[in-house]
Amino acid sequence: MNFAERFIYDHLNVRQAGVLEFAGPCTGKGCDTCMHFNEKISELTQSSETKKPKPSQLAKAKQLRSLKKKHRSARTASNLRNCPFCEGFHPITAAEYSLGDEFRRGLPRPTMEVEDGVSKRVIDENWPAKGMTHKRVPIPFGDVPGEDGPETARSGPNDNPEGKDECRWCGGFITDPGETVTKWKETSELFHPGCLRSLRTFCSGARRAPEDTFESGPYSELRKNAEEGTGLS
Repeated sequence: MNFAERFIYDHLNVRQAGVLEFAGPCTGKGCDTCMHFNEKISELTQSSETKKPKPSQLAKAKQLRSLKKKHRSARTASNLRNCPFCEGFHPITAAEYSLGDEFRRGLPRPTMEVEDGVSKRVIDENWPAKGMTHKRVPIPFGDVPGEDGPETARSGPNDNPEGKDECRWCGGFITDPGETVTKWKETSELFHPGCLRSLRTFCSGARRAPEDTFESGPYSELRKNAEEGTGLS
């Protein structure tokens, strides 16, 4: 298994490494999967006056670019339908919630319709739109459809017996010490940076939360804070 396949297996939750159907075809602009690819590629190729990326890092970035290209080429006319989020006409693979989806790790997240939800245009015009919810919203890992939006599921199968940290949005395990993650201090929940952006788009409370209520940094540092009693609980 090469680095790119391992990245997909660990971070994007494919059951069989190397199979690009893990998240379906690219959903176009704002695609969660492309965003994760971009973040890791940027991390591997980051350069400064005093530090240049190692040849091994550039080789890993090349592998990821190749897989990202294959992922984007999976877009086909058969996958076109009206996007419930941007109200445009482009590929989208996020499906309606079905029983058991709350414990399926990975992206894209299943969706649900909110009876009193409003259009993206209305939310944009009233940003941060206190108390407003999109007509259709993604359902985070561990949540199920509720009366007014996603709510925490009661219980489910334990596929994390070792208690690994996981992204609250997509459910992906967070184990790489150098991986950049974000913690919402109010809840002590961890997110991939891209997943937090999705949360702050669709969750009214997260949209209105001040920037200083979020802490970002290498996973190892946030974990160290937890052990010292100053960060994660």
